[in-house]
Amino acid sequence: MRLLIYAREGGGAARRLETEVRGLDSCGLVDWSHDLEHLCRLLRTTRHADTIGLILAFDSSELAALLQMKELFRDIPLVVILPDRDAETVSKGYGLAPRYLDFLDGDLGDVAEIVRRMMGKKSTSRWNVDTKARITRSGPACSSDSGREAPVRTPKPDSSDLIKKTVN
Repeated sequence: MRLLIYAREGGGAARRLETEVRGLDSCGLVDWSHDLEHLCRLLRTTRHADTIGLILAFDSSELAALLQMKELFRDIPLVVILPDRDAETVSKGYGLAPRYLDFLDGDLGDVAEIVRRMMGKKSTSRWNVDTKARITRSGPACSSDSGREAPVRTPKPDSSDLIKKTVN
């Protein structure tokens, strides 16, 4: 799994993010991009089937520029960090169709944990969650789902059958 990270250089948030995701680069599969032109080149040359995107937008103009590139993100599961919690900003952020959305003033450790899980890596955070746990349905929707036959229910006799039996 490859991780593609976009965060403009020069901000404290970019350094915080780099600190949080440092452990994800164990196999050299993390590509950092610090400008939009480089990000475009990476998106055009990267196989999207095995890529996760982590996008940090510092301000609304940068978010607008990222929205213009949204076709390049089409097949990539995204984690997006927005500059503020303004309703218009959040609405624009959802225009990128992220799997997870957070904010610059949030805990970037949580963002790193989400990305870690998306990449299938073992959790190293304070969260105590079994990474092998699977969500299962309580039962099959129909008998063909489980490969076994559905239980046979015997119908309750209606009152007319009982009357006929007692009369005869």
